[in-house]
Amino acid sequence: MALGEVCEAEGDVDAAEALLREAITILEPSGLGNVLATARVCYARFLLRQGRGADARTQLDQARAFYGDPLAQRHRERIDALLKQAATPTA
Repeated sequence: MALGEVCEAEGDVDAAEALLREAITILEPSGLGNVLATARVCYARFLLRQGRGADARTQLDQARAFYGDPLAQRHRERIDALLKQAATPTA
């Protein structure tokens, strides 16, 4: 995930997306739910920066579903804020 963010910062958006997607693919079968949810939020933020709110919503919905426990309210609030951003059309 970090390398993907570095690639984005260097302007290589295609490599950044590939690395972020690869991280999610690797984490999905791992059983590390919290790490996977974090990766999904990281990827969603990337997608939002690229103006791809609909794609970000998919990742955010899956991350939010993981944080169903009442003790995870702060995580849900952060994700809800990103979901609002995803719903806002970019001009």
